[in-house]
Amino acid sequence: MPRPMVICSAEFLWGVGLGSAVKALSSMDCDGIFIPTDGAFFPSRLEREDIYTISRAKNRKIIVGTPERDVNISSQNPYVSEASKRAVMEVASFSKMIGSDILVVDPGSTYIEKYAAFVEIRRLIERIKLEGLKICLKIGQLVNSEDDLRFFGDIDVAAELHGPWRSFRKVAVLMFQEEIDDRTLKELKNRSFTGYLVVRPRTFKYDYSGLKRFLPKLMYKIYSTWG
Repeated sequence: MPRPMVICSAEFLWGVGLGSAVKALSSMDCDGIFIPTDGAFFPSRLEREDIYTISRAKNRKIIVGTPERDVNISSQNPYVSEASKRAVMEVASFSKMIGSDILVVDPGSTYIEKYAAFVEIRRLIERIKLEGLKICLKIGQLVNSEDDLRFFGDIDVAAELHGPWRSFRKVAVLMFQEEIDDRTLKELKNRSFTGYLVVRPRTFKYDYSGLKRFLPKLMYKIYSTWG
């Protein structure tokens, strides 16, 4: 059985340009790079050199995540919802420009009628698919059961380790914050998980040296579990 691919988040290199972060991560012992697009990490204006550096990282898988903070495409406030959809489509354009492998879409949250929100999310997903992008829908707060997935057709799922991922038959992307225990890795192997393990930091700071020490240990655990 092939092992999962280990994807390292650019969040570990807080404070440097996105192109510089991708260049540094490309030299590390991981299979790919996760690019968040929240304002704290994603500049409002990318330099041409940054785009060039990211698009040239062909020896690594590139996963882009839509904003997780201050954006809510399922908001009951139409102004927030429409602004959020525009932000997501801008990220989709960026994802297409750099030739990313996957775009992880955060569906946001709603506290009134989630099935009405599902209709709008489905429409947005169809718009993104027209860009030729592979999409993973992030589960958890809004989409939290296999039954919910029937509203979105054949779509891959992304999840947080502390979320309800065990309730889903197949998860393509699993995100966690630095620690993942041997028991969970064995459980993933028993579930025939061969997707993407996205490692993200607990705190946001520039930690190149710490990451350099941490990643080989994680990769060793992966290789040991999957043989």
